[in-house]
Amino acid sequence: MKKSIFMVAAAMLAMLATSCNKEEEVLMQTPITISANYGGGDSKVAYTEDGNNITATWETGDELIVCWNGHKNTLTLSSGAGTASATFTGTITGTPTANSTLVCFVKDKNNPGAVIVSDNGDYLYTDGTFLAQDGTLAGAAKCNLYYGTCFYGDGTNISCTFNVNTSMMKFTLKNLIYDADNNATLEYKSGNTVLACASFAEVDGDNTIYLTIPAGNYSGKQTLVYSCGAMSTTYTLTFSNANFAAGQTYSKDIEFPLMTPITFEAMVANAQVTFYIVSGVGTVQYNKYDGNGWRNYTSATAVTLTNVGDKVSFRGNNDCYRPNPNSSPSTFACSNCYLYGNVMSLVSSTGYAQATSVVQSAFEELFAYNFTLKNHPNKDIALPATTLGNFCYYMMFYESGLTRAPELPATTLSVGCYEAMFARSSLTAAPELPATTMANGCYIGMFSGCTSLTTAPALPATTLDEECYKEMFSNCTGLTTPPALPATTMAHNCYAAMFYGCTGLTTAPALPATALAEGCYISMFENCTNLGVAPALPATSLENECYRSMFTGCTDLISAPVLPATTLVTSCYSRMFKDCTNLNYVKSLATNISAEYCTDRWLEGVASSGTFVKASGTSWTTGISGIPSGWTVQEQ
Repeated sequence: MKKSIFMVAAAMLAMLATSCNKEEEVLMQTPITISANYGGGDSKVAYTEDGNNITATWETGDELIVCWNGHKNTLTLSSGAGTASATFTGTITGTPTANSTLVCFVKDKNNPGAVIVSDNGDYLYTDGTFLAQDGTLAGAAKCNLYYGTCFYGDGTNISCTFNVNTSMMKFTLKNLIYDADNNATLEYKSGNTVLACASFAEVDGDNTIYLTIPAGNYSGKQTLVYSCGAMSTTYTLTFSNANFAAGQTYSKDIEFPLMTPITFEAMVANAQVTFYIVSGVGTVQYNKYDGNGWRNYTSATAVTLTNVGDKVSFRGNNDCYRPNPNSSPSTFACSNCYLYGNVMSLVSSTGYAQATSVVQSAFEELFAYNFTLKNHPNKDIALPATTLGNFCYYMMFYESGLTRAPELPATTLSVGCYEAMFARSSLTAAPELPATTMANGCYIGMFSGCTSLTTAPALPATTLDEECYKEMFSNCTGLTTPPALPATTMAHNCYAAMFYGCTGLTTAPALPATALAEGCYISMFENCTNLGVAPALPATSLENECYRSMFTGCTDLISAPVLPATTLVTSCYSRMFKDCTNLNYVKSLATNISAEYCTDRWLEGVASSGTFVKASGTSWTTGISGIPSGWTVQEQ
């Protein structure tokens, strides 16, 4: 039914061209009464919400526009205000015949200019109809257009039923606590086209925003753009090619964690938060949401959160909270608090939702040693930076009580950026680690000592850097599922002690690399006491210390992987199977075993009897640095 503005204009011009011929008809006014009913939910401004049901009612001041035979007349409400059925009375131009079809539109008293209706019943939404909403249920309904058709019959018992002809979106914006000037906007976009926009007064907590949009199919990416004060952020919905049916309400809860400053919330009464800020850091502000707004914070001053659920947020304009590498870092101390929000509020006090870069040592040890610091059940910590400085997150949550890690979106890492970040914390699940470009020591000890961690994240990088995964999961005693390690070219100490002390591991990931590097596998599975199956080691060209202590203390290991290299190098097998008390089978094809310390104590503490397969004609010593005494020797 909806037609272009050109058709509306054409209809108006046609009406003007024939008006002289209809002069007598214009003078004839026929009294008419129409019973008007709302036939569908989500229809009218004066309605109440009851679960998923919305009941529409007419209001005093509503009018009907009746189009027939090139004329448009307005009827006024005579009875039925406050109900879904009302009566409208007035006159229409001319006298309809019994089979005449009348086209009727509702002229909503709350938004009388939403549409332009021609005498012939063509209509067009006026500019801005959907772009000046206030976010309320009533405001969204003002954008609706209601039309219907009815038959004149004998002029009595004329009835018309109206249904909604747009779609309504109900968004609950969760956990907003940004405190600027309280003027916020929400845009709904399909691709680059804004379908609807609402301006509203943002409140602390959840904000329920209603938007009405034209019903139809939209093939663009569906996004929400939320702005408040100087802040703006975009949320991408999980669907495209949207088909919004007329008369339907679509609901979704939306989190905007980037809009929330870093925040502590009390889990118990009288919880305290203290920020120890070192010399060289500029002004920091805090907000207790007690009506006093943002105010300057004095270092080492305890903020008391009197009631459960009370909160305090912090913000500043400081690139780094350890500006002097020779001094201690700035640290928070808290007792029994939830932590959530965007840590970038400490970097940019008003632009943190857009901030994506952190400098060297920016947040070193910032929340470390807080055993009672917990994740909020429904609110997340946000670390949105994609450009990382060296050691930026070093020991950031060391020995914290966090069980859920924030997302880490960076794909290019920097030296030591995640070193010991969650070490000895209470994590039960690791974050995704999408980075494919490594840096020296980028993941050193990242989850070391996280005894509740059972599954490792995927590690997609195929090009490694020095010490990149060193000690990454060391002493994660609950770890049972290791990550795949697809890299085929090693780097110095890249996997050193990566799974040291992971007593929950029973199998190891495949190690396909044939190009090794010095120390690449040092102590990789040392003291993995339940590791019963070793990975294949296909490399035939070795590097110094490449396998040193790789399986030391793997007491469940019975059979060593085949060792195909023919020429050994300095310390390459040193202590490789030391204290593997059940190991009873080794096959080494080495023919040159003259390198210094190449087999130093490599089979110390293995089973008292076993089988050793060696290359034909190769001489080995007997003992812990050669072939164990009491083992059977076979040649190949």
